[in-house]
Amino acid sequence: MSRTLRAFGFAILGLALLVGAGATQEKDKKTDKKVEKKKDTLPQFFGKLELTAEQVKQIGDVQAEYKAKLADPQKAIAELNKKVGELNKQQTADIFKVLTPSQKTKYDEEVVNSKKKKEPEKKKTPDKK
Repeated sequence: MSRTLRAFGFAILGLALLVGAGATQEKDKKTDKKVEKKKDTLPQFFGKLELTAEQVKQIGDVQAEYKAKLADPQKAIAELNKKVGELNKQQTADIFKVLTPSQKTKYDEEVVNSKKKKEPEKKKTPDKK
């Protein structure tokens, strides 16, 4: 039973780390898509400035220039976020190596108890209509 709980605890912890890292990477992907969408569009409120065709072209050129400049740093950020996620996962595994079997069992029990406490809280909150 304690092995099952311990495995369950590790699985939850690993999942939490992966979800955190995945969420960060998804934000980067969404940012990339937004940059691509804005390729031929003006920044917010610029559409109301009665820009000439030449100004619109110049703004588009500036946007294209910075898109190219930002590509490498954005890729580096995504790679660093992935590495941070991997390091967090390894750190957690190394921390668990320090614990005794009874401490690991108690940890697993605490995780389960914590989830049980959170379930009623979700039910208590009134539905927003």
